[in-house]
Amino acid sequence: MRVIIVNARPKVITHNTVSVNGFVKGFEADIELHYSVAASFKPDAHLVGSVTALTGLEQFYEVLPEEEATMMKKPTIQAEDPRPYWVIPDTRGILEGKLHLLRGSGYCKDVVVLASKTTPQSYLDYLEEREYSFEIVGEKRVDLVKALELLASQCGFKTVVTDSGGVLNVALLLAELVDEVSLIIAPVIVKPYDTPLFAHNMMTSMSSFSMRLLSHETLRGENIWLRYACQTKTATNNLQE
Repeated sequence: MRVIIVNARPKVITHNTVSVNGFVKGFEADIELHYSVAASFKPDAHLVGSVTALTGLEQFYEVLPEEEATMMKKPTIQAEDPRPYWVIPDTRGILEGKLHLLRGSGYCKDVVVLASKTTPQSYLDYLEEREYSFEIVGEKRVDLVKALELLASQCGFKTVVTDSGGVLNVALLLAELVDEVSLIIAPVIVKPYDTPLFAHNMMTSMSSFSMRLLSHETLRGENIWLRYACQTKTATNNLQE
């Protein structure tokens, strides 16, 4: 008898470019380098925080372009398309009226939204009318464990790379979901910002995590790329951005 083993969830890699003192803002990161490294993992999906996505759109566009009719339909996906999906937890619906900018960016196959039972119905209607895939996983917040299990079983995702800030990074750690930490250390020290690599206010009850160095490499511009396997995981909560 042939036995087929299906992964319960995808491999999760948190990937960030940070200053020497551990902040993700306050300096000009090498964006091309950041995403070329992220692409080297060949992810099926990028897990993007809703606040991170909104901040990126507001920084990129002075005026948000209007939604075109072609953006209101699910795009046709070719089997050989190497781009990842973008998976966005957005329980509050802060990206309502803006998701077309992500769908039409050319950097992803399409957008998948994770919601909870508290997500406004108007946002769910918006998603359904525009043929966005979405899943309701969780009561007040997105249950990341269930969400990733669903992405593995229904979408066949095997590798997910995060593209987010300190809140989602900690939430994944607390939920014991991080398999690998990828860091590009930029050669700069910045003044303290409210966007550290891991949100400090969420770490008060968190135990330490043992890491095993997988590799280290000097990249262009004196950036250092570090990869760590997450060995010891002790979590107390399942929090969500």
